[in-house]
Amino acid sequence: MKNYYDYQGHIVCKADERTGNVYVKYKDSMTTVHMPVNTSIKIQRKDTITILTRTTENSFATVSNHYNSYLRYVKA
Repeated sequence: MKNYYDYQGHIVCKADERTGNVYVKYKDSMTTVHMPVNTSIKIQRKDTITILTRTTENSFATVSNHYNSYLRYVKA
């Protein structure tokens, strides 16, 4: 189980790299997602967006930006 962080250093989720299960906790709510290889999820907290991608059977990658930076990236 590994923690993944946003650009501000806050924990966004925990992921089990072996199984592909991702656990996202926010306040009193817990969401569990199974991610196959080459899939992504977007996690938004206030003005921060983090995209978690399962790149291989045993690894994930994250990209995290301020919401306005993300919108400029999507529109380009």
